[in-house]
Amino acid sequence: MNNISEKLLEYMLEGNKVMTEKLFKDIFNKKDALVFTEKILTEVMDKVGIMWETGEISLAQYYLIGIITEEMVNKYFKKNNNSNNKKKQNNLNIAIVTLEDYHGLGRKIVLSFLNSAGFVVKDYGIGRKVDEVVNLSAKDKVDILLVSTLMLPAALKVKDLTEKLKEKNPEIKIVVGGAPFKIDKSLWKEVKADEFGETATDAVKIVKRMVENEKYNI
Repeated sequence: MNNISEKLLEYMLEGNKVMTEKLFKDIFNKKDALVFTEKILTEVMDKVGIMWETGEISLAQYYLIGIITEEMVNKYFKKNNNSNNKKKQNNLNIAIVTLEDYHGLGRKIVLSFLNSAGFVVKDYGIGRKVDEVVNLSAKDKVDILLVSTLMLPAALKVKDLTEKLKEKNPEIKIVVGGAPFKIDKSLWKEVKADEFGETATDAVKIVKRMVENEKYNI
């Protein structure tokens, strides 16, 4: 982690929203603010994930970091993306979920990026089981489902999820992300996902492409 990432994590662990926001303001004054912010937040997110798994932080700290991250990202991304404030008009239903795991920072960052890009996305939350996600997706007639995972067991269950979803709707697109897919670059193909996004920026690009392809196919 670089110095800014370490300082941001320190403030978040303390629950110091004043200093956290001050640091966010400094970050957004830099060139390529969104790209830089994603890099910083990814480093913080990865560190928090490790600390959570090793018991270095409490459940209260974990949730507090998630809340502060979401508040800051939503506030500053929207503030710095005024041209994207209008919701995009498209014929696709989009949803995002953290499968099995209860580490939701990655999902929140991706969701914030997508919202900032103008997309309306249903948030299915964290810790969802395969059958829960299948039922929710069928009920909402989801066209694009973004699945975030932290641990390998959850990532492997994406295969079962994909098969069940495709059985109900062969046209649904599954986009995966998270640590297991970063470590094993071929894992997303093994679990039969349609796309893999390594970063939140990747996720936005993938969704934009899928939406544009849908427009041309109408």
